[in-house]
Amino acid sequence: MIACAALPGTAHGADASWTRPVVALAYYSSSDLPVIANAMEEAGFPTGTPIYYGSYWGTAPRAARQKTEPSTVDLKGARFAPLFGWTPNKFWDYRRLESSDEAKLRSDRHLSGAAPSLYTLLARGGSSAYRWGRELGRRFRDRARQVEEIHDVDVDRWQFDEVPTNALGSSGHRARDLVRGMLAGLTYGRPELGDGKLRGVVFVAHDTLRLAAKPVRGELKRFWRTLDNDSLAIVGEEYPRFVGNPRRSAFVQSAGQRTMARRGGVLRRLASKYVVGITPGYNGTPGLGGNTSGRSPDGVKAWRADFLAARAQYGVAGFAAYHMLDANGRRGTVRPLFKAIAAALHELGRDR
Repeated sequence: MIACAALPGTAHGADASWTRPVVALAYYSSSDLPVIANAMEEAGFPTGTPIYYGSYWGTAPRAARQKTEPSTVDLKGARFAPLFGWTPNKFWDYRRLESSDEAKLRSDRHLSGAAPSLYTLLARGGSSAYRWGRELGRRFRDRARQVEEIHDVDVDRWQFDEVPTNALGSSGHRARDLVRGMLAGLTYGRPELGDGKLRGVVFVAHDTLRLAAKPVRGELKRFWRTLDNDSLAIVGEEYPRFVGNPRRSAFVQSAGQRTMARRGGVLRRLASKYVVGITPGYNGTPGLGGNTSGRSPDGVKAWRADFLAARAQYGVAGFAAYHMLDANGRRGTVRPLFKAIAAALHELGRDR
């Protein structure tokens, strides 16, 4: 098992750890929620496992958003954590606040209109990208506040997709500036309107974890500290292809987490709350892994279960399932997936 110090405490706001693992479910069709809910109840997750679920906000037309958002709380015992995408969406258009709330803002009133293009923000970097990123994250918290008030829905946490591969390379600091701002906006919202600190689940592109091998200083140190401060868990988007030996694949996919654990300090803290990201396997989308070799359904179930069990043995803070659409949202897919995740969580429990 990877040597990752578990953070103490079991309070609602505590970090995930291998002694307090979490489950995150992200990106699904609302029409599949009943199937997902039934599969969750049948899975047999360890008692008390925090489960966070949500799909993207800001990508549907306004009428569709108003219709679907209140129906997203159908998963018994789970905690609603909608998904904020880092690329342009409805939140980039303009700030949606009542004039009475707008008057309460003490700063950033000049950021009420359309955000610059993603290309522009990535080209600029620095304080401009940070400020606009923070404003976009705050607009997401605006939506959460409005949904809670209008629809009596508890937005318990948020999920962020993602720390992208743009964060790598010689100009990666510009993307990191934007992401740091977004995370700050999501976490702190607008104190003038009553928002308190609210940490969430942050997805990190698997290749981006190569940053862990870089010296932790200057701007990169600020980035890691922000990621640690603003997250209760980070999801490594491992998304394995279901080929070869699953135990070998588990070792290879854990490289980023193992590097963070070895480096110590803030990286070790992040390694201690590292959650394994996987897809159900039938998406056929480039970059999301899964059943790319055409295994039979039984072969997929066996490979996936062995992979998850092996990842549990390396020491993780939980598991995340991403992209439960179409074939990935069917009962015959999510039911064995959730059962395999539950079995891996019980494996973690036996190692305590």
